[in-house]
Amino acid sequence: MASDWLPEVGGRGRHRRGRGLPAPPLPPHPPPPLAALADPAHPRARSWAAAVIGQLGHALGPEATPFLPDLGPTFRLAVGDQDNEVRANAFYAIGRIGEAMGHAHHEGAWPGAELCSHALRPVGGEGPGRVRDNAVAALVRQSGLPWQRALPLVLGSLPVTADLEEEAPVLRFLLGLGAEWLLPHLPELVGAVGPTLALGRLQKDLSQSLLVLLHQGARADPERFRVGVASLDPAHAAILHGMFDDVISGQ
Repeated sequence: MASDWLPEVGGRGRHRRGRGLPAPPLPPHPPPPLAALADPAHPRARSWAAAVIGQLGHALGPEATPFLPDLGPTFRLAVGDQDNEVRANAFYAIGRIGEAMGHAHHEGAWPGAELCSHALRPVGGEGPGRVRDNAVAALVRQSGLPWQRALPLVLGSLPVTADLEEEAPVLRFLLGLGAEWLLPHLPELVGAVGPTLALGRLQKDLSQSLLVLLHQGARADPERFRVGVASLDPAHAAILHGMFDDVISGQ
């Protein structure tokens, strides 16, 4: 049972939270994380437990596979929790566990991709905020994920708005797909990454790579590129235009 290993480290995990948010107090005598995640009376304990389980699962990697029969059903419940912080930390955990599982995704033993995809569906899914940010970051971390299924959901869930720590991994996932697969989604790509580029909050290498990709798209299909730019806030569009001038002058 998962409860055989989760209690031993239950009090040592760090509560995952968005940057700038206060850490909720932990229970004075923490119960085993798996039990705490199912505790209907204490949302702070559920939130804490989700983060701890994610860190443990990531650390154990494939060695955690025997515990998936317990973890999968528990996280199916956690991602439907009424508390936003519980759902956000549940997706944080799903991302870390899925990243470490390796073969488990292919065997269908871990429902991570399914749960993330459901949360990111265009109609009825999570709205902007940390829950959606963590869900999209969790989706791109699922080992063996078919990118054809993930790409429309990822583009439709950007830009990241609350948990900025998850921004770079998602954007690097997109860059890893390459122009051949991204440019057919050019308007959606511009709408997804344009605001983040305009706000100037990315590392220089990541920003430059995205700008080069968008500039390539603008040259290949100007009309569809303009459709994407038209979806942006005018201020962001103007900043992006100036950034393209810098890219052109640097080539």
